[in-house]
Amino acid sequence: MVRAKNRYLVVVVDHQRSDRLEGKVTSNDVFQTLRRGLEVYFGVVGLGQTQRALALKYFDPGTRLALIRCARDEVARVRAALTLTSKISSANGGSVRVRMRVVLSSGTLKTPKQELYKRTKASFSSRSGSRPRIGSPLTKTSLEETARACLKTITAIEP
Repeated sequence: MVRAKNRYLVVVVDHQRSDRLEGKVTSNDVFQTLRRGLEVYFGVVGLGQTQRALALKYFDPGTRLALIRCARDEVARVRAALTLTSKISSANGGSVRVRMRVVLSSGTLKTPKQELYKRTKASFSSRSGSRPRIGSPLTKTSLEETARACLKTITAIEP
């Protein structure tokens, strides 16, 4: 029996400065947008071929990072659908203009976890170095707690 060969894609979801992802977009919204993009650009057959191993393993709107698993043979289609996606529609009726960039593609889960860990740590360290705005709900301790929670979630990702 032949085992399924998967690829893991680390994706950065960039958004316009006026739009914020936190509270607006969930992981389900990102996954449904990806599925819709695959159907629009490659038809029902393309979506069906890609659907076998397609999964959104991790998404954090605060760090704007996502981890997507797909079949090795379908990486080109998934990357194309991600690149061509310009808007994420949320379940509550709103939409956010985005640009999705694949920053890493790997055959094992170890390297994407390390990349997510590195980028999450860098994101929170850059936030803690800046001066908090007046009325900002994030203090240094809550920022550190949030960073620890994100990093704990990354280490718990299962294939």
